Amino acid sequence: MDASDRIDELVARCIGQRRTGRNATVETICRGYPDHADAVRRRLRWLEDMGLLGDVPSSAGQPPSTVPGDDSTVEGGEGTGSTPNWKTLASRLRAISELTADCCWMRIEYPDGRSRREWITGSFERLTGYAPEEFSDLGLQKLVHPDDLSFALARVLGPEGISEHEFRIVTKKGEVRWLEERMLVDRREDGVLVVFGATRDITVQKTAEEAFKETRTQQHQSQKMEALGMLAGGVAHDFNNLLTVIMGYGEFVHGSEKLDPSLVECVKEMCLAADRAAELTHQLLTFSRQHPMVPRVVDLNGLISDTIKMLQRLVPPTIQLATVLAPELPNVNLDVSQFEQVLVNLVVNARDALGGVGRIEIETRRVRLEQERLSSHVEDPEGGHVLFRVKDDGCGIASKDLPRIFEPFFTTKDSGKGTGFGLAAVYGTIAQSGGLVHVESEVGEGTSFSVFLPVASAQLEVKRASPSPSPEDAGGGELILIVEDEHRVRRLLSETLSRLGYRVMDTGRPVDALAMSRSCERTIHLLLTDMVMPEMSGRELAARVREDRPDTRVLFMSGYPAEEQDNAEPLDVDANFIAKPMTSCELIRMVRKVLDRGPGSPS
Repeated sequence: MDASDRIDELVARCIGQRRTGRNATVETICRGYPDHADAVRRRLRWLEDMGLLGDVPSSAGQPPSTVPGDDSTVEGGEGTGSTPNWKTLASRLRAISELTADCCWMRIEYPDGRSRREWITGSFERLTGYAPEEFSDLGLQKLVHPDDLSFALARVLGPEGISEHEFRIVTKKGEVRWLEERMLVDRREDGVLVVFGATRDITVQKTAEEAFKETRTQQHQSQKMEALGMLAGGVAHDFNNLLTVIMGYGEFVHGSEKLDPSLVECVKEMCLAADRAAELTHQLLTFSRQHPMVPRVVDLNGLISDTIKMLQRLVPPTIQLATVLAPELPNVNLDVSQFEQVLVNLVVNARDALGGVGRIEIETRRVRLEQERLSSHVEDPEGGHVLFRVKDDGCGIASKDLPRIFEPFFTTKDSGKGTGFGLAAVYGTIAQSGGLVHVESEVGEGTSFSVFLPVASAQLEVKRASPSPSPEDAGGGELILIVEDEHRVRRLLSETLSRLGYRVMDTGRPVDALAMSRSCERTIHLLLTDMVMPEMSGRELAARVREDRPDTRVLFMSGYPAEEQDNAEPLDVDANFIAKPMTSCELIRMVRKVLDRGPGSPS
């Protein structure tokens, strides 16, 4: 009989003694086998802790009695009041522990630092790839993931009682897996710790949690950027009205023959500053996805190749600008001019991060997004997205700054070296194009901006140049009805058109405009109306005016985009829409262009 069977027999005798009330101590029962006494005590204590001895009385503290024979062992009957013997209990526990996916184990920790594993189930090999005997030679240092090793070693003894913790391991095949471990630590009177444990694989659960966390983070970021975009768009709209007035009257003054020559340069600088302010509002509207876009199907590789010469002029010779463009890349749908600005912004951002020396790489690939996670994508010749990436080996971005990197006015550059609009405009342009943008960065390692654009379903378009507007922009007495709720803008429009020979009626309320249209006995050649006004939108006003005057041409204007007005069909920025702020020349040419189309043309 080997030692394990002998211990089973001795434990069964102890249970039988307690069952029959003979009260023999463990020392008495193990008198012929003193080396097994500790093992018998541990198993009895574990059975008691697990409640497997039922109401069997304990013999602790009782005087020794005669050692019973084997016939004192209570056999494992299933009738009422019967108690399974130790061998039955042991076989049941082994079956349960082997059948469960959890790895169950028990070990002894001695006060002098020695440790001994009593037993471990076969699930250990399924979890780790190592056989239990291999683990004895391996140890925690080789099994536990390096980042979790100090934590796992600190939990070896664990707090007394029940505890639970999670850590990662590296399997025999090199796979990283997450484990959840529950331990029960019992301290005996002699200071020895008896540790029971159950370990399970939670890799699938942790992967799902990480995916959910990333998706939720992306959702929160998207909602935050949407709110910032609405705020930025509203500010830009109001600012555009002010800039329209500043730029318009600035042109009047600059073109006046009575202007004091000493003030010419002053007025010129004022107009240049207004132009610069208009560019900033342009970037704000791009970020908020409210800037007019003219998307078309393009070859992204061709666009990058056409732009690379300009980009090379933006970086010093000490910085290598390289392209890695995938062949046979599918077409995408985007606004060429705005995407060129995206390229410029990303390359300039990478240049500044390099500090004068390094490498910038522009890469394209066709990919498939997995689980809608931007960080999880694979190259796929049939994938639904085109990946456009700009990466550098510069200083990188601190992790605390990454969540704010696309916010307007936020910049990691030194004071005076950045407006905080460049990456905000990138985000807005890509979002407005139906794409996604993702940034990865580590301090000292560099930064990678990945842009995912949907593959275009339409064929490549050939862009034809539009004819230049006629230089003969003066009016011929045509009557124009101006509807603009901002009185300063309305006054400027009226003065500008009147000076060129147009007759003008103006009002700030759509309802007054309807009344003026109905009472006017002359032909109203053009309705020039703002899109966003109290009482009535510009589109609704135009429809009601043309019920009575179907030949009246319409020109819309707004600081908001042409494509998202009243959730209706997009306006045509080349035919019936002019964006604020506009210069007097732009206004005059657009008015003349709409009038010259004549009745019957769409507007």
